[in-house]
Amino acid sequence: MSGMITNKNIIQTIQSYELSKNVMKKFIEKKKKIPSSLIKETNELKNKLKLLGKYNNYSLEMTDKKGFKKEVERMYKSYKKVEKYIGDKEVGKRPVIITPGKEYDTDIQEVYKNIIKNKQKGICMTWHHTSNEWQWVDKDMVYKQFQIYKDLIKKGTILCKDYNLPTKELCGKKWYGLVINGNEENPISIDIGSSRLFQYMVSGLVYWFPNKKNRDSMFEWITK
Repeated sequence: MSGMITNKNIIQTIQSYELSKNVMKKFIEKKKKIPSSLIKETNELKNKLKLLGKYNNYSLEMTDKKGFKKEVERMYKSYKKVEKYIGDKEVGKRPVIITPGKEYDTDIQEVYKNIIKNKQKGICMTWHHTSNEWQWVDKDMVYKQFQIYKDLIKKGTILCKDYNLPTKELCGKKWYGLVINGNEENPISIDIGSSRLFQYMVSGLVYWFPNKKNRDSMFEWITK
């Protein structure tokens, strides 16, 4: 790079800006609408470079063109997902109770956007109580997990009732929940992820499906 740019943060900002610009170009080339979140992030990177005095004073030496193109393609697909599930809808900051007596402001839209970016082949998402993060579950894994639930429901160890099939909306997109509850002898703690993201407070494991038919089919299968 010219100008002897050695600061790691500056280099990363330049690389991120170049990636964002090329992702925007890809949307234009394919005659697709540029996601508002991508425009916002690109402008934020541009403004950051201006503040650093590097916006008109840098050049990027491309040493791995193949890797760069691959990353552009990956980001393009990620932003397509974000546009599909979020579009131009805005969700502001929401006060969220994480532990009793402590409140935090959580940027729900940012959390939601990151979840969608990581969707890949998942057909539903769930809050992982051990790692404290959202995880996507693909078709094969869903059936493996729900086969276990099906057997436990028959034994009466856990419950799955039709009154715990919530429908929630985020950024204009509906999500369909399926709740796995414990019983008095085997209680399950509150699903923190669902309370934060959907403001849905329930004790149990909640699986959120973007497709109602998939949710309903899974419920019918495990409760037969």
